[in-house]
Amino acid sequence: MKDKKKAAASSLRHYHRNRDDQLARLKRYHASLSKEQKAEIAKRNRWASLKYRTGFTQEEFQREIERQDNRCKLCNRPFTKADWPVADHSHKCCPGPKQCGKCYRGLIHHKCNAILGLANDDPEIFLAALSYLRG
Repeated sequence: MKDKKKAAASSLRHYHRNRDDQLARLKRYHASLSKEQKAEIAKRNRWASLKYRTGFTQEEFQREIERQDNRCKLCNRPFTKADWPVADHSHKCCPGPKQCGKCYRGLIHHKCNAILGLANDDPEIFLAALSYLRG
């Protein structure tokens, strides 16, 4: 354990000593990439993030979209490029962005997911909002 702590401390010292050089090198590298290369890197990062947060592979995610007939489980409208699907889960079970897999509820639009998150998954807030909207 001490070796890991020493290595982490050494790495952190190295980072702080060389931060500006590393950032400049990274900036030059990104400037040298074509639009296609940047798009491919962004795509890979999205799928890696999805796998980390949900456990879904790209293929599993695509199958889930097909299983739901390309429709949001919340509003039943189709997924589009502008209104893409995200894996919804109970934030009471898993409060952060990473899911355990047991509380997965389905794919919903990212905007629908934001609504659920802002209301803290509380049905009373939705009932109050419905009453408000109906006047």
